[in-house]
Amino acid sequence: MSGSSAADPSPSASTAGAAASPLALLRAHGHGHLTPPSAATGPASGSAPRDYRKGNWTLHETLILITAKRLDDDRRAGVGGGAAAGGGGAGSPPTPRSAEQRWKWVENYCWKNGCLRSQNQCNDKWDNLLRDYKKVRDYESRVAAAAVTGGAAAANSAPLPSYWTMERHERKDCNLPTNLAPEVYDALSEVLSRRAARRGGATIAPTPPPPPLALPPPPPPPSPPKPLVAQQHHHHHGHHHHPPPP
Repeated sequence: MSGSSAADPSPSASTAGAAASPLALLRAHGHGHLTPPSAATGPASGSAPRDYRKGNWTLHETLILITAKRLDDDRRAGVGGGAAAGGGGAGSPPTPRSAEQRWKWVENYCWKNGCLRSQNQCNDKWDNLLRDYKKVRDYESRVAAAAVTGGAAAANSAPLPSYWTMERHERKDCNLPTNLAPEVYDALSEVLSRRAARRGGATIAPTPPPPPLALPPPPPPPSPPKPLVAQQHHHHHGHHHHPPPP
């Protein structure tokens, strides 16, 4: 009886080990794969294996990743650009050439800034972000086009709501990402418009989210245009104010 109860935990222990082993293998494989090229980058990154965070990305982590990608783009563009290259600092290593090294650079940047994710996690998340961004951008451009055409089309069907005013279930019904934050959308717009500007093409025309509803209306002009006589009189009157105030 005692023997069977003692043996009882062993299957669960072994299944737990089996469940953890793919992760352990993945992590070991990842580090084994990265060891040869990282020898030149310094022993600090390779000496202690990193304990990567799992689960959903927070907004903070996502924004750090987008910043890392923007800086990586700047670094790569700055090789021949001078100003951006100088901004990297005299001690910065040469810009990595391979995608593997670039994503390792992104991981290191994220790691230093509190986003404890692996380069593979960063790569996957970036792909997902771009996919979600493009869906929302394309939808918002359809909303804008529908608003411009308006008229008879609007009479026949309800106007398309903006992504930013839709409820979660409405976004899902339209096959749109349910939780793309405006901050993330704005940050991605900046990265992609910078890329388009570098290429010299206007291939990407980001549609920014609508401004907050609480914006006050623009102030009215200070005064209506004056008749010529009044303007001349005003100009003449203005001579009295030439001496500087005390």
